[in-house]
Amino acid sequence: MRWLTALLAPLLLLACAGTQAPSAATTPSAGVPADGVHIDGAIQVVYPIADGAACNIASLTVNGTTTRILQISGKAQDGALLGMQIVGYKGPGVYAKIDWPTFGASALWVGILPQGRTWHAHSGQITVTSDGGGKISGTLAATNLLEVGGDTKVNARGAWTCSVKPGTP
Repeated sequence: MRWLTALLAPLLLLACAGTQAPSAATTPSAGVPADGVHIDGAIQVVYPIADGAACNIASLTVNGTTTRILQISGKAQDGALLGMQIVGYKGPGVYAKIDWPTFGASALWVGILPQGRTWHAHSGQITVTSDGGGKISGTLAATNLLEVGGDTKVNARGAWTCSVKPGTP
């Protein structure tokens, strides 16, 4: 009985300790958080994968050349904000040209609504792993996102999914 108490005591202690961000559920193979996008640094928060983000595929034609742009915006129900724009979207693949302002690059930003703070990525990677059945999903990873109007930094890493709006090509 003592060994059981000794075994369970640390677990009980960890279960009672509160944090702003839940512990990361990870995929065993890649180590990528599977429960959403984890944001750490100046803030500690998780944008939940089940939040129901919406996505839209827009087409932009300039000088006869059409570019598809995947736009993703989250609902931010839990206070965390996530936004992405993939310029030159062609379906599943790796999109690593990320910057802000975008000027032809893809974009990634995160934020937290209660304080109205936002951070922009200047590098990183967005990977689309699946595009079909009205859903698009993938992963993202970016470090040292810079705060808009501030000097703090955050990192963002994890899995995302979105539902394609009706009428999107």
